[in-house]
Amino acid sequence: MGRAGSDFLSIHGGGVDRREELLDAATSVHSERAEGDGWIQFDVTFEDHRYAVWAIWLLGADAYVLAPQELRSALHDRASQVVAQYDVRPDVRGREPSPTSVDRFPGEGLG
Repeated sequence: MGRAGSDFLSIHGGGVDRREELLDAATSVHSERAEGDGWIQFDVTFEDHRYAVWAIWLLGADAYVLAPQELRSALHDRASQVVAQYDVRPDVRGREPSPTSVDRFPGEGLG
């Protein structure tokens, strides 16, 4: 099922080098415009919301979503989850997290 509407985003730096990767991921490209500051602005449509999040996530900080807000929020939520997962601050008891206090993937660390 296709999206109703477009996603507006800009890519910069290393993202520009991966322009073709982004364009291959999009279902359609409605416009592309070079900005004077090294960014390229795109109006694209992706297969669906989940795929849009995945494709843009691959560009990391080289991508900036202008709209829709739903896509911006999804990327923000995903980034917040990653930050929380790798939080290196001391735990609530004032100690540094240890490898045994972190949940492991199933089967990891088994003999």
